[in-house]
Amino acid sequence: MHANYAGVELVRADFAGRDLSYSVFLGATLRRVRFGPSADTPTTLIKANFRAANLSKVSFERANLREVEFFGAQGKKTDFTGADLTSADFSNAGFERAQFRRATMFHAIFRRAVLVKTDFTDARLINADFSGADLHNVVFDGANITGADFRGATFNGIAFLRCDFSGAHFDEIGLRRIHLARRVLHNPPRSVGGLPPVPER
Repeated sequence: MHANYAGVELVRADFAGRDLSYSVFLGATLRRVRFGPSADTPTTLIKANFRAANLSKVSFERANLREVEFFGAQGKKTDFTGADLTSADFSNAGFERAQFRRATMFHAIFRRAVLVKTDFTDARLINADFSGADLHNVVFDGANITGADFRGATFNGIAFLRCDFSGAHFDEIGLRRIHLARRVLHNPPRSVGGLPPVPER
């Protein structure tokens, strides 16, 4: 069901289990809003528009967010755990303490996004685009980042643990603090310029 919530303020609303595909939340302010999880039917938000929305303590857990637009959105403690974010666009967005654990994020776009204390544990980020992103204290533990593009990104306190880097791009990254351990390389990355060697264990 298409709905228009552009510019509205929603507090503690519950949309879990609803089909809100193509709905518009442009510039909306959402606080403690729940889009998931649903015990019965997953929440569907295919191609919804959250451009420039403010998403504070919003839960999208296990929701279908394919091709959703989060361009320029801002959020704190936003939960995308287990969500399907295939081809979702987070360009120019800013998220702090967001959870993307076990999320499916094939071809997701994070160009020029700012991510602080964000968790991508066990996320599937195949061919995701982080080019020009600013990443502070971000964890990629067990993530599949095959073919991901980090060109021009800034890393400050990043942990890559048990990750698959096959075919990933790391040209011209800004490197401050990074920790790598037990990375998986089935095929050599196309470019890993600037990355230090993995410590022996």
